[in-house]
Amino acid sequence: MSISGFKKNEYLMAIKCHVKRCYVRLSQDLHVENSARKRASKFQLTVDSVFDQVVNMIVDQHGQNWLCNLIQKSFKEIYQNPSKFKSKIHSIEIWQDDKLVAGELGYCCGPIYTSLTGAFIQDGAGTVQLITLGRLLEQTGFQIWDFGMSLPYKVNLGGKIVERKEWLDLYASLRDIPTPELKIDEKVSARFIVDFNHIVAEPEKKPKSDTPKQPKPKSDTPKQPKSDTPKQPKPKSDIPRQPKSDTPKQPKPKSDIPRQPKPKSDTPKQPKPDAKKRSREEKPPSKTDSNEKNLSQTIESHPGSISLPQ
Repeated sequence: MSISGFKKNEYLMAIKCHVKRCYVRLSQDLHVENSARKRASKFQLTVDSVFDQVVNMIVDQHGQNWLCNLIQKSFKEIYQNPSKFKSKIHSIEIWQDDKLVAGELGYCCGPIYTSLTGAFIQDGAGTVQLITLGRLLEQTGFQIWDFGMSLPYKVNLGGKIVERKEWLDLYASLRDIPTPELKIDEKVSARFIVDFNHIVAEPEKKPKSDTPKQPKPKSDTPKQPKSDTPKQPKPKSDIPRQPKSDTPKQPKPKSDIPRQPKPKSDTPKQPKPDAKKRSREEKPPSKTDSNEKNLSQTIESHPGSISLPQ
């Protein structure tokens, strides 16, 4: 796009002002998923060790876009001369062995760190870069992590969306606080940074004073001596205890009358009847026996009235 009035190699800078801002209050809202934490074991972190490589990775993945040559040159100037500028530019680098697999550019002003842009060339490395950076910012004393515009992955990290006015008031209240130092030259395990999230948060120990401790003043009031009066024993009762009787217990008198044995009967015991015999005796007479008895009685009472067959 050509703009009239501009010479060759001149640029027009358009300022982007977000109506709403997304940021994380590091000590309260930063969220790290457990799956990303486990993945961090495969990677290492450095800060400000390969600035140019990170810039080239971002340009290769996204194109120059807003990160044009002039912006790159300006960032490089701030990066190489940090004492000249209030804001500091940093490159965040994630490694797998000796290979740079993710990185981002960001700047800080006071205890506020702002992520500008980033890139990754391996799946999962971008997420590890974000959670490791978040923990590192928390450990080194940063209070706010500024994401700029809101995106779902930023909200998942704990991002809070606020109106521009609220963001400007927050920024104005913190920008004059000294900026924490953010620098790691040698590779450090990303998992170590993610897990060990209170490296700098420990309170400083107070230096020991050279002044010797003052001894406690002794009281002038003498201690009361112990009383010489012996303790009074408990009064004993004048009623003497009754002694135990020496009389032995009297045994029960035994009777002189001998026990009478039971008299034995001279009647011999009757043997028990045989069950079979008894059953026979008790058996009722049959009809034949009954008829014969009746017939004999009739003959006796009426002799000659009945003729019997010969």
